[in-house]
Amino acid sequence: MTGELVRVHTKDGVQLTGFYKEGNKEKNFLIHIHGYAGTFFGNQFVHTIAQTVTNNEYGFLTVETRGSYGDHGFKSEKHGYKRYGGDHELLEEAYLDIDAWVNFALTQGYTKVVLQGHSLATFKLIRYLMEGVHKDVVARVVLL
Repeated sequence: MTGELVRVHTKDGVQLTGFYKEGNKEKNFLIHIHGYAGTFFGNQFVHTIAQTVTNNEYGFLTVETRGSYGDHGFKSEKHGYKRYGGDHELLEEAYLDIDAWVNFALTQGYTKVVLQGHSLATFKLIRYLMEGVHKDVVARVVLL
């Protein structure tokens, strides 16, 4: 499957990377959030889900969060290089990452955002529905 690597910056300046495959803007746009210390491409089922949804002309995005990897550093516009990764992630900051990715979807012209979370991300998504800036544009949530 072809697509492109994309980057966003969170409200607090953390730079994150994702893999984006454009779809029909009238259809759903699925954003996959990995679990504890995961990556946006590491689990084989992500590839299968991506192929299935893009075959149906849905947009697809699998994303890095500050919880990616066990112990990892991310570049922050505001704080320089900062330690993150699953070992350092704070649940109360997770909405910042999801906000940035949902905002990316909105700027691409999608209006039907579906959030899909695996493992620890299920908690992040449920919390996002209560405190996320873009919580009102989330059409569905898939918990894996």
